[in-house]
Amino acid sequence: MTDEELEALPSADRDRYIELIDGDKIGGTPLFFQGDEWPDGGPWRLLLQLDPNWVPFHLNLGSSPRVFAFVAEDGAQGRLLVQDS
Repeated sequence: MTDEELEALPSADRDRYIELIDGDKIGGTPLFFQGDEWPDGGPWRLLLQLDPNWVPFHLNLGSSPRVFAFVAEDGAQGRLLVQDS
């Protein structure tokens, strides 16, 4: 779902959708908080979404980062993306 589609939803539906895709996870739909920011060279599938400041270990990636790991559909390449507030 694009940012524009998300903003067009009624607030209760938007909140429910965000709750479903938020948090640390393997696979699924990424929850970008700085706009849709897919890596170049896709199409990509989300491998991992991680908020590394809130787990039992710390990755020094910024003040409040979210890490996205992507893998190409054929599994031959990957990309790591960090969004930070």
